[in-house]
Amino acid sequence: MLINKYKCLRLIIIFSVFGCSTSAFSLSCARSLTVEDELRLSDDVFIGVVDEIISIEKVDNSNPWDAELKVVANLLVEKVIKGKVRETQRVLFSSLAMKGERYLIVNSSAYTSMCTFSLSRPLVGARRELQILGVIPKIESEE
Repeated sequence: MLINKYKCLRLIIIFSVFGCSTSAFSLSCARSLTVEDELRLSDDVFIGVVDEIISIEKVDNSNPWDAELKVVANLLVEKVIKGKVRETQRVLFSSLAMKGERYLIVNSSAYTSMCTFSLSRPLVGARRELQILGVIPKIESEE
């Protein structure tokens, strides 16, 4: 009986919070491709290090899923994995990029917002993508 009262109270709180909200947002931008397919279909993939921050712009919007920043940076390309990439590549980020930080960049962008998803990420967190691309070997226990 106590569990039913708890569930009922929880539902009342949830409906109260959503019922009193003055803004409604919908997110219907489901990804239809797997990470493997997105990497396979990408035009260019490279590893680069941030050399220079060109601009930082705060994005004014009321959507909680949208990016808050637009950061443009020049990256020195360390390794081209796929495609044709110049030695220096200008990349758009949706978060603060730090000079000297290394990134895996897919399709020359690291911008992620409401319906724009990027597989680009700091190199330290790109192990899965690097394995899929064959840059580093898969370990049997990870498969």
